[in-house]
Amino acid sequence: MSNADSDSTNGCQISRGRIWHVAIHGDDRAFGTVDAPLRSIQCAADHARAGDVIEIHEGIYRERIDPPRGGISAGRRIVFRAGAGEKVEIRGSEVVDGWVHVSVDTWTVTIPNEMFGSFNPFAELIAGDWFYPRGRTPHSGCVYLNGVPRAEADNLESVLTTSDKTRPTWFAEVKESTTTLWAQFPEGQPSDGLVEVNARRCVFYPSRPGINFITVSGLILRHSATNWAPPTAEQVGLIGTHWSRGWIIEDNVVSHSRCCGLTLGKYGDEFDNQSANSAEGYVDTIRRALDTGKWSRQHIGGHIVRRNRISHCGQGGIVGSMGCAFSTVIENNISDINGLEGWFGDEIAGIKFHGAVDCLIAHNRVRRVHGPYPGIWLDWMTQGTRISGNLLYENDRDIYMEVNHGPFIVDNNFFLSRQSIIEQSEGGAYVHNWIGGKVCSQQRDGRHTPVLKSHDTTIVRIDVITGGHSVWANNVFSSPPQDDSDSSDLQAWSWRHGLGDLATFPSMRLMGNLYGQGVSPLPQEDGSMQLDIPIRCKFQTTDDGESVLSFEPLLSSVAKFETTLITSRLLGRVEVAAGARFENPDGSALSVDRDYFQQKRNLNRPTPGPVEATANMAKSIVIWPKLDLAE
Repeated sequence: MSNADSDSTNGCQISRGRIWHVAIHGDDRAFGTVDAPLRSIQCAADHARAGDVIEIHEGIYRERIDPPRGGISAGRRIVFRAGAGEKVEIRGSEVVDGWVHVSVDTWTVTIPNEMFGSFNPFAELIAGDWFYPRGRTPHSGCVYLNGVPRAEADNLESVLTTSDKTRPTWFAEVKESTTTLWAQFPEGQPSDGLVEVNARRCVFYPSRPGINFITVSGLILRHSATNWAPPTAEQVGLIGTHWSRGWIIEDNVVSHSRCCGLTLGKYGDEFDNQSANSAEGYVDTIRRALDTGKWSRQHIGGHIVRRNRISHCGQGGIVGSMGCAFSTVIENNISDINGLEGWFGDEIAGIKFHGAVDCLIAHNRVRRVHGPYPGIWLDWMTQGTRISGNLLYENDRDIYMEVNHGPFIVDNNFFLSRQSIIEQSEGGAYVHNWIGGKVCSQQRDGRHTPVLKSHDTTIVRIDVITGGHSVWANNVFSSPPQDDSDSSDLQAWSWRHGLGDLATFPSMRLMGNLYGQGVSPLPQEDGSMQLDIPIRCKFQTTDDGESVLSFEPLLSSVAKFETTLITSRLLGRVEVAAGARFENPDGSALSVDRDYFQQKRNLNRPTPGPVEATANMAKSIVIWPKLDLAE
């Protein structure tokens, strides 16, 4: 303590300019040193200042972290981190025991509402813009046995009389002073395991906007009673940035959020959840954000979200409305979204961003997004954005680009689900992708959306999406699966959706695409190559979690195939987006001169698809985790 000033506030002995230690055996009246740690993370957060580190030691902490302040710059931030090699869990749940058996698999317990404080998740309905309950009345509470959640039943009778051992259920009845729960435990007596229930809305989330320059690293964050998070309302996540700037969220496990896992989202106001039935609802939301003077590169976004494992969330893995702008989302592993309850709504995805201006979404794996929802869904104002080197599979659909004017670039991705791409935008460039499923278009829906100044949030004009003005180059369209007559070709746009020939869309440019047997290029494409043999890949996940793609490199077939390096100069400008150029966020020229593995491409004749072919290329390649093949 000799190098730090100290004082006492709310019982906590505090000091400045140091590492704060937190431990399960600690005491919030202690000094926060390694020998006298604090007990609660919130106590450390209450007193930390810019440049401080909060080091959390092994154990399970049941609290909500609400940082009252952040850092003052990228170099002077407040860091929350797990101790080296230590397993630190923060949970939004509480342990509940005293269960009484009432039927074969069903048990009951009555909890005093004092346990929940001012927020009882079993009394809060899931609701919001573009959420469709379809006659159900779902709540933000949940019951877990040994970390495995039960699904909410529609009525008490079904919990008492119907038992599905693969999908056990719960039901709640909330009175003035008590909450009674009924839950199914086909695994055995609940007293033999650990039963927990949601008790907090979130786990790590500031209660007010503008808490900047926070780092959260190496933590396990579970169990939150989040509500629906549309783009027109405050977006509360299990962990979230709440309309701020410059967070780093890295190397965490985020799981079992009732709705959203990680949010880079909007602030709340009196207009929250009042826009679903208004044609201009989201436009008005955007204008209000601009009127605050805060939606700009200087104040909002610029977050780094990397190497997190995010799973078992009802609505989305990573969600953000405008607050995601200028951010980097890389090397995250996202899975099992919308699986337990099967919500219906227009905001469900592995990654769902509105206003992803100048975002980089790269090298992520997104799989098992359930229902008719995509792995990555970029909606409105996707401008200057790059979606690069991602692996998507086992989804209903992989990527959905909705009502964007561009320019944006989608490159070096593996799209391996039955529906690879839904295109409802203009001004996009799709290059060097492996497209293994359907490509389809949903154009001309009449919505007017903002065109922004390049690398900025200033609205240039509001205009309707007409479709087209896009580039498809150097992609591999694999042959249809042997048991499926569907193909992945661009012809699918016309015959599946009755829009006529793709050539009717303005300024469509197609070049250098490779088509497997059974896939037809469009007649207006010059320089395409269609093989008389199937192009298929065999994809599997090994026991140790590796994702392996097995395929014939087809080197002899493509050796004479003429392709061109994709650059800003080749892609040109998007006239519908005020003449904006395809370029990097800093305005420098863009070149797709690296492949999925960041290997250098042949600058004169790059290989179609995500992987640059080499003479010694193996027939089976581990594509997740990525091999370090870069030179």
